[in-house]
Amino acid sequence: MPLSPLPPVVPRSKLLGADGAVLELAEGYLLIVFAGSFTVVLFFMSLGVMRGAGDAVTPMVLLAIATVVNIVLDPLMIFGLWASPGSA
Repeated sequence: MPLSPLPPVVPRSKLLGADGAVLELAEGYLLIVFAGSFTVVLFFMSLGVMRGAGDAVTPMVLLAIATVVNIVLDPLMIFGLWASPGSA
């Protein structure tokens, strides 16, 4: 198995009973989710560091901005109006 920061998707999906077209869709979805999870973890870690340092306002503002961006971009990605494979 090649060294990769992403966990092996296909064996895990097969373990859960996926096969055929479902396995292909699960592979694409999970690769997107696993690839993006690093940035989400980094984002929340940085918010925790700022809160721990005594700054509660900046994390609140950043979360509000992220929420607005999410509300705007999710429909575009879910309905395929933007070049993405869904809102994974």
